[in-house]
Amino acid sequence: MQTVPFALFFLMQLINCQMETRKAPTYTISPSKKFIIFVDTGGNPILKKLLCQEMQKNGFPNTCYSKTYQEQQKYREQGKELILAEPEKEVFSLSVQPRISKSSYDLLRNVGMSLLTLTSGTFVSTSAEIEYTISLRKENTPLVSTKLQETGRIGFYSFLPFYMGFAATGMGTALNTYRNPENLQKYCLHEKPNQMREFWEQTQEEYCREYEVVLKDSFYGIESKIFELIRLQLVAGHYYE
Repeated sequence: MQTVPFALFFLMQLINCQMETRKAPTYTISPSKKFIIFVDTGGNPILKKLLCQEMQKNGFPNTCYSKTYQEQQKYREQGKELILAEPEKEVFSLSVQPRISKSSYDLLRNVGMSLLTLTSGTFVSTSAEIEYTISLRKENTPLVSTKLQETGRIGFYSFLPFYMGFAATGMGTALNTYRNPENLQKYCLHEKPNQMREFWEQTQEEYCREYEVVLKDSFYGIESKIFELIRLQLVAGHYYE
């Protein structure tokens, strides 16, 4: 009898489909004056890469240095490193700091969705509410400071015979606890998983790949709001038409 849950889980893995996540919105600007935006994500390289890609794709001139603008200034003063921005460009600093405020295994949500499919659907996911602390400065002058919150989710679904999908939802949730977004963040950014964890769960590269899925799903929900905040400040300063 012990082999039944594992057989169900194996069958579920064979026919599972990835849950759809948010797509990046289209947002284009046309700068009328020369400026550059330094990006700081509080040591989160996954978010920094994502934010820089989206800014570049949508027309924001930005520079994603490994150091913040303030650190670049110190290096410049010490003669160790020059800021790569041309002197005639105005310099802005954008800080986006993410924090997981609450995470969930989505059990009630997934059980409800399975019941809606008359127990044939298997739904397994985890999610997190991510709070973003956002600030925009022009050199040392604060322009915007706010917080935004959005949910990010990763999961899959499949369809099995009646009742089996319902049972697999509960079993899959129990076996999917290592995909808690807090775990994904921990073993991607802060701690390398040991050999036992890599054997039974996944490698650091896989943790990072799934953490990126959660982060993207959350970030795309607030991306247009962040860009609108920046655009309003640029319009006020006649940097953008």
